Amino acid sequence: GVAATGGSSTGAGASTAGVTSVASGAGGSGLEVPKSVRVTSFTAEYTVAEMLGRGRFSQVRRCVQQRSGKSVAVKMMDLTDPELGTNLQEAEREVVAEVRILAELDHLGVVKLLETIKWEDKYYLVTEGLSGGDLFDRIERHGPYSEDDAAPLLLQVANAVSFLHERQVVHRDLKPDNLVFVDGEREIGRAHV
Repeated sequence: GVAATGGSSTGAGASTAGVTSVASGAGGSGLEVPKSVRVTSFTAEYTVAEMLGRGRFSQVRRCVQQRSGKSVAVKMMDLTDPELGTNLQEAEREVVAEVRILAELDHLGVVKLLETIKWEDKYYLVTEGLSGGDLFDRIERHGPYSEDDAAPLLLQVANAVSFLHERQVVHRDLKPDNLVFVDGEREIGRAHV
C-alpha cells in the first residue's frame, strides 16, 4: 500500500494533545510542546542512515533504533532554518503544530508517528519505516500506471484525504513524491499519504 507524508495544517475545529512546558535549557525556545515529545539525544538512541527525501525545511532519513534494530523514517527539522520561521519561537510553533496533528492521526493510509524527540534546536519526528519508495520513483522506473492499476491507488489516497478532512486537517503537499508505499512490490498495495 501507499501512505501520505508531507505537510499538514489544521483548522480551528481540530483538537490538540495535552501540552507541557519544556525548559529552554534543552536548547529550545521554552514554548509549550506536547507531553509526548521526549527531550533526549537523538543519536544516543538512533543511528542515522541514508537520505530518503528533502523538503523545504526538513529532510527525511532512514534511521535504525539502536535498542531494537528497527528501521524507521525520521523527519528532521532544524529550528534555526530560516525557511521554518523568522525566529526560534516561530519555528518551534510550526513544528509543534505538526507534531500535535500527526499524534492524533490513526489511519491505514496515513503515515504513523511513532515518537518525537527534541534535542537542542532540532526536532526528530520518528515514523514507521515504509520501504516501498514513493510513487514518483515508481512512475520513473516502470512508466505511467494504467487506469486499472491507478484506480485502487487513487481510492486509497481519496480515503486518506477524506479521513484528514473529516478532522479539519489539510495535507498541503499532496504529490507523487509524498505518496509512499509500504513495500517494494509493483502491484498496488497499501500506500501512505
